[in-house]
Amino acid sequence: MDDFHRFKSRASIGNCIDVKWTKGVAGKMGVGTVHETLGARKMMKASWNGKRYVQNQGIPVADVRDRNYFTSIYFKEVGDILFEIATDQPGFLVDEPYESLGKL
Repeated sequence: MDDFHRFKSRASIGNCIDVKWTKGVAGKMGVGTVHETLGARKMMKASWNGKRYVQNQGIPVADVRDRNYFTSIYFKEVGDILFEIATDQPGFLVDEPYESLGKL
């Protein structure tokens, strides 16, 4: 299992992803393929910690991006799947009340 890296969160479901780092046959985009996966982090500094961890694995990581509702980093594994690690703060209540979320 040396060529696998496990990413795990404290969530009750969907909390574990195993990624194989050795290069294999490239997949093709289409039904049943993965383009992007997202992991949320609890604290604002978590994106920086996540970036440092990924970089320590020898993987290039994009700069931390401020998305207004959260901050995030992006990186691709050897199979070209895009990973995003994002904070869950400050959240979607920064510019509208809870009662109007999702309404036009």
